[in-house]
Amino acid sequence: NYKVNKKFAEIQAKPIEQSPIVKKPEEDKFDDYNEDEWARAARELVQQGDYRGAIRALYYQVLMTLGEKNLLLIKRYKTNSQYRSELKSRAHSLPEVNGNFVRLVFAFEEAWFSNKDISENDFAETSLLVHELKGKLNG
Repeated sequence: NYKVNKKFAEIQAKPIEQSPIVKKPEEDKFDDYNEDEWARAARELVQQGDYRGAIRALYYQVLMTLGEKNLLLIKRYKTNSQYRSELKSRAHSLPEVNGNFVRLVFAFEEAWFSNKDISENDFAETSLLVHELKGKLNG
């Protein structure tokens, strides 16, 4: 026999309204979500203090944006290097977008694959890159 802590059970039973991306950040399903969903996930991850995850969400947000603008063909099996090459060939008339994307890929890879502590400042710098890139796409 064991005792059930009713307060704990009640807390666990309450649903948490949260982006499905934040609940289940599955690498192989990043393209199941659109630009707005990734932006929402980034905001939620920042609120949780997960700057590494928030940078990842920003990167995927940009991939979805570039895909929607037909500057990238989004495929789960593609590498970051393949996306860089594809954007360079498809957006040759937008060199500033290409430059920002290269810097964004670097920021994402450093945040996601390194052992470096990722700070709020790292997120802010990446967020600025995304803002600049999107401005150049729309401007």
